[in-house]
Formats: sequence, structure tokens, C-alpha cells
Amino acid sequence: MRMRAWMIAAVMLMATSASAAGLRIAYVDVRAAIENTKEYQAGIAKLKALQAKRQKELDALRKQIEAKQEELDKKSMVLAPEKLSALEDELKDLRKQFERKREDAQEELREKKMQLDLRMMKKFRKVLEALAKERSYDFVFGRPVLLYAAPQHEITAEITKRLDAAK
Repeated sequence: MRMRAWMIAAVMLMATSASAAGLRIAYVDVRAAIENTKEYQAGIAKLKALQAKRQKELDALRKQIEAKQEELDKKSMVLAPEKLSALEDELKDLRKQFERKREDAQEELREKKMQLDLRMMKKFRKVLEALAKERSYDFVFGRPVLLYAAPQHEITAEITKRLDAAK
């Protein structure tokens, strides 16, 4: 809380002195700038497709487990102890396999999302720096830090447009 108060005071001080010193200031909503790009949206669509594929695989394995459990429930009274034990072991192995696949799928999706975010952040940084140099901005602030900024200083849409144009 104390840090935020210092940040606000610093921004207010800079804003006050900006008009006197002729400083050029802009702000950007980083998240919106990135999430509204075509590349990011395509990446998210790919992640959702991968998630659906992994879910389908897990659902198939879950059905196998349910079928084995049903078989075990039906035959538990009539099977020989060694056959019953083998069926229980098979069911246990299927459950372990399911958990491993579920964890692997979650990790794969997390990793791919992180790669997408890092790739987009790297591009964002390049575009932001180029725009800041081109327009001679002294400061570019991120949106969550600001309590108020005049709309004419926002460059989020311009950043998104340039990210879409950058290949």
C-alpha cells in the first residue's frame, strides 16, 4: 500500500513537472494491447484446440476406467482371487496412467501458454520502444499503475495495430 502511494505521488509529480518541462508521456494497457492482436488470439485458439484434444483423450481413458470398474464390480464375487487381483492391478494402472496424462496435458498447456506470452511480450517490447523513440516519449507508463490519464495519451490501440503489422 505504501509503495503504491509513492508510485502515485511520483506520477503526479512527473505529470505536474511534465507540462512545465515539456516532457512527452504516454500510457498503454499492456494486457489489452497484446490480447487484442491477431497473433495472440490465434495462439489462444490453438491452445484451446489442444486442450480439447487432450480432454478427448482423457475422456476416452476415463471411460476405460469406468468400464473396468464396472467389470470388477460385477465379477468380484465370482472371480478367483488371483484374477480379481490382476483386474484390480489393471484398474490401478489405468488410474495412474490417467493422472499422468492429465498432469502432462496441464503442464503442456501451461508451457505453450507461457511461450506464447513470452513471445508476445518480446514483440510488445520492441514495438513499444520503436514507437516511444519515434514519438520522442520521455515516459510510457503501464495502465494498472495510473489512477487517471487523459485519453489522448493512451497508445494501446497503436501498439496493437503495430504488433499485428509486425511479423
